[in-house]
Amino acid sequence: MTHGAPPRPSANGCNPREATVAEGLEWSNLRAHVGWSIRDMEAATGINRGTLSMIENGRLAPTLRQARTILDAYDRAVHIAGEKTR
Repeated sequence: MTHGAPPRPSANGCNPREATVAEGLEWSNLRAHVGWSIRDMEAATGINRGTLSMIENGRLAPTLRQARTILDAYDRAVHIAGEKTR
């Protein structure tokens, strides 16, 4: 019984699982940068905190829509923080 070929390395030499974990750390760093908890991110994005946690822990790759939603929320948070410091 064949389970398919092993994951192929990506252009940067990582296999897809390693890339997902690394990307998860980046999502977590973005959230920490604005000082949000996972519940804050859930409230800002409408994405379930369990899903957000799985993305941050590299167990789930976000869909394009989820990635855009998270980045839009982050951009709003950074903009608001910038306005408060003026």
